[in-house]
Amino acid sequence: MGHHNLVSPHGGRLVNRVIETKKSFEDMTFLDISNDLRNDIENIADGIFSPLEGFVGNDEFRKIVQRIKGFTDHESDEIRNALADVKNPKLFTKECKFIGPKTLRLFGKDNDNDGDNGNDQDILTGDKILIAAGSRPRIPRIAGLEETDYLTSDQALRLEQQPSTLTIIGGGYVACEMAHFFGALGTKINIVQLNEVLLPNGRIPNSDTLNLDRTGVEVDEKGNIKTNMYLETNISGIFALGDVVGRYLFKHNANHEAKFAYNNIIHHDNKIPVDYTAMPHAIFTSPQIAGVGFTEQGLRNQNQISYVRSSYPYINTAMGKATDDQDGFVKFLVDKKSKKILGCHIIGGHASILIHEVLVAMMSDNGNGTIDKIVETIHVHPALSEVVARAVAEF
Repeated sequence: MGHHNLVSPHGGRLVNRVIETKKSFEDMTFLDISNDLRNDIENIADGIFSPLEGFVGNDEFRKIVQRIKGFTDHESDEIRNALADVKNPKLFTKECKFIGPKTLRLFGKDNDNDGDNGNDQDILTGDKILIAAGSRPRIPRIAGLEETDYLTSDQALRLEQQPSTLTIIGGGYVACEMAHFFGALGTKINIVQLNEVLLPNGRIPNSDTLNLDRTGVEVDEKGNIKTNMYLETNISGIFALGDVVGRYLFKHNANHEAKFAYNNIIHHDNKIPVDYTAMPHAIFTSPQIAGVGFTEQGLRNQNQISYVRSSYPYINTAMGKATDDQDGFVKFLVDKKSKKILGCHIIGGHASILIHEVLVAMMSDNGNGTIDKIVETIHVHPALSEVVARAVAEF
């Protein structure tokens, strides 16, 4: 047991590790449960903890971490094993860098850091190349940080011992989720938000590891690879997606972009622009937070769209009363004339699930979906989704 500092991205993405943490913890009811009584009852039923009375202890903590690691490591191993004996696509487990136009060299421990050594078998070329190199946590420049026993958000969920105190630098999605994870287990949490620490993008795109200048691919001032609406870079035939592009730092966005990248690489003469309509986000804390589209502040700043808003509390629905969710609510922002859904934001139990009804409605009518799609839909009583229906009925 000890003290650790966690450097976490601000406004960044929901990484796989945190997703698996959420799934693991949800089974133990720490996430998305609105009252303490239900927490205590289900914690006992799970058989992993005794009722929480502060610190859970390292044996229990290791069980949780091993379960999380089991999810993520097993998924990676499955992908690796599935491609082990496949010739197309061929999996190379070494790192690589560009050494010339559309030319990559593989390198490992026996090669130098520039990847300029090796034999011809280490060289790969292609008419079409897709860069999906991801990102890594940004380490803020804080005097003395390098001398501390700090962790990144990628490392925190592989600890062998639970820290008694965890100081988190940052205030984005992952920071909040990490705070909730460790705090629910009894770790004392400190969250530090300093203007000079928080950066617009809490992760660094891994573009700087690829020697992109040797193939001519351009990046912006943050290191994000520049692409057009088809995910193609300034070099014809070289595409990029996901965190290394930096549009939306979410796993679900990378999955979404991958479908368009695949089409545009295979069908280069019939490319389709990426549709980012209704890109959602969710924060897996307690309560959960989910949203899509404009915030009210964003609409006010634009000062060009006439809108109306409505809000409805969970507690005024049957399921909200049953779960005693006193604080949860659903808020809609709607175009005043057309009733087009401009934004929706939910705080409360199962927010990450409830938002999906709104996404489907927004995507209808070629991305111009109105609240009528929700109003006209029959909602099960006493399901929690009634809170969404009640919120749009307010207009």
